[in-house]
Amino acid sequence: MAAILAENGDLSPTDVATAAILGDPFAAELLARSGRLIGTTIAALSNAFNPSLIVLGGPWAQHSDILLAAIREEVYRRSHPLVSRDLKIVRSQISGTATLSGLALSILDEIFAPYPLARWVKHGSPLTHPVPVAAIAGAKRDLVARAAPRLPPGEPVVKRKQGAS
Repeated sequence: MAAILAENGDLSPTDVATAAILGDPFAAELLARSGRLIGTTIAALSNAFNPSLIVLGGPWAQHSDILLAAIREEVYRRSHPLVSRDLKIVRSQISGTATLSGLALSILDEIFAPYPLARWVKHGSPLTHPVPVAAIAGAKRDLVARAAPRLPPGEPVVKRKQGAS
């Protein structure tokens, strides 16, 4: 891992997982310790909500069997037997798009919940209701502001005339 860090300046989840697979004791211990900490938190949540399925996503869960095993071990060890009896802990099958899919589902749930639905139905569409229209306009302003080039402090702003190259 030291060679990869020296060469690239940082380590990716894949780098750490690969190092652990190749026998790097530090990488293996790092993943196992991280898995135990994550598992402790998930166990507390499992005891509170009693889920039947926990889906883990992200690059760490996708690339590391050590991390996944440590999470499972800790969750099963710390959860109530009735909670962990039928509990499955699996990797996400949609890894890279899981966040976007979850966000889209959350938005759909919010739009089609009974109260918001009643508010926008009379407008014909959520896109014509004033609240979503204002939210979309604000999001567009944020995107434009983030896309604007950032100048160092004290740098003069030079505006070019249209048509000039």
